[in-house]
Amino acid sequence: MPEGENDAAVRRVGSERSDNPPSPPTAVACCANPPYALWRAFLLFVTLLLCAPAAHAGATIRAHLSPTGEVAPGTPVKLVVDVLTDEFFTGAPVFPGLAVPGAIVAPVSDDSSHLNETINGKPWFGISRSYLITPQTGGELAIPALEITAKVGAGAAAVKLRTAPLTLHVKVVQRPAGAENAVGTTQLTLKQSLDRKLDGLKQGDSFTRRIEIDVDGVQAMLLPAPDFPPVKGLAIYPVAPVVEDIKGERGVFIGGRRVDAITYVAQQPGDYSLPAFSMQWWDTRANQLRTAQVPALHFSVAANPGYKPAFDIAAEQSQPKAARHVRINLRRVLEVGALVVVAGFLAWWLLPPLLRASKSLQGRLAQRRAQRAQSEQAYFDKLQHADSTQRVSAFYQWLDRLPGERKPASLEEVVQRAGDVQLGGQARDWLAGYYGKSHDRSADGKGAARPVPAWASALRKTASAGRRRNKASLAPLNP
Repeated sequence: MPEGENDAAVRRVGSERSDNPPSPPTAVACCANPPYALWRAFLLFVTLLLCAPAAHAGATIRAHLSPTGEVAPGTPVKLVVDVLTDEFFTGAPVFPGLAVPGAIVAPVSDDSSHLNETINGKPWFGISRSYLITPQTGGELAIPALEITAKVGAGAAAVKLRTAPLTLHVKVVQRPAGAENAVGTTQLTLKQSLDRKLDGLKQGDSFTRRIEIDVDGVQAMLLPAPDFPPVKGLAIYPVAPVVEDIKGERGVFIGGRRVDAITYVAQQPGDYSLPAFSMQWWDTRANQLRTAQVPALHFSVAANPGYKPAFDIAAEQSQPKAARHVRINLRRVLEVGALVVVAGFLAWWLLPPLLRASKSLQGRLAQRRAQRAQSEQAYFDKLQHADSTQRVSAFYQWLDRLPGERKPASLEEVVQRAGDVQLGGQARDWLAGYYGKSHDRSADGKGAARPVPAWASALRKTASAGRRRNKASLAPLNP
């Protein structure tokens, strides 16, 4: 891949734009071949439009792939997007969704990194977030441009920044028949564990078999579930699987893990065997199909005379009974039949409205839970429990949830509604200090949560009081 294809170019508006656009075609050329001249002018316009800087005054954006170069199918690649400003953000940058044909894209992570850089002798501050792309096919995968919305500077309007389109080069590997859908990775391990020894089992005893799949560089959601076939004489109770991505320091993606478990209850005595489990995977380093396997389990279950299954048939029903004459009471049959008819009619009449009422109640409860999760109180609680790496992002998200504010919210507008200039100054000083070079990150503690500054709680109360005053001062619509 050409060097620098996936590097993000820092683009600025204003001074970097050319003041001397290319000269138009000469009059002779236009007259000699008008269609050619129009086509040339159109191409020139499109070129200037595509080459225009993707940044605004005071803000810029860049994007790159990590790792760079050609990767094997199934290898996760990060699309890192950095949003930078030489001032400060007054609203959280909004990252859109991303779709790449031929790849699985995980949503943008909530974990953000804060940037402090010097560009052309000038300090810049910003936020970095990443998308995780897992290619499924070989060839060149086109990653479209992303449009990020951000608010920069005091009282500034929202600006839109666009990244440059990128190309992900994926190695084309010819796999043998039967290996097309195998998980591609550099390392895959399969583990089996039991919660107890299988010696001395009796009827009614239970044990749990766990199978764990660990894989490097592959998302956990791409790992297949093992098959647990039923075994006659054993009752089976599946356990909800654990599917999780493994991350290292600073949220760096390492691989995936899937743990499946099933509990067996011995209901009949005898000798049993649980089959082995194997999984094929493609070694991307050696370009070879490999198989990971855990062994089968063999055990015996002894009889337990005192054992009685939870759903056993009554003993008297299994014993022979003396023959007897059956006498049918016609009146009793009619009474039972009438009761069945009445019960059926009531069910036909009452069941639909009851189902509608239940569905409506469930919808209202779900709507109330969703509203509570998106409420200002919920985001203020999130701000209170955020650690040092998430504090600024949580603050912006809380601003967006303040009632009556536009989204994304502006700190200046919130302060103006609150009517407290001193609190606004404290908030701006806190933001400037957090992004400034003088900010001591070690004082925050790595990943430790700290109390919300006092001015944040005061700003919340003052903003609410300001909104109530503004609402009370509004003139009636129909005097």
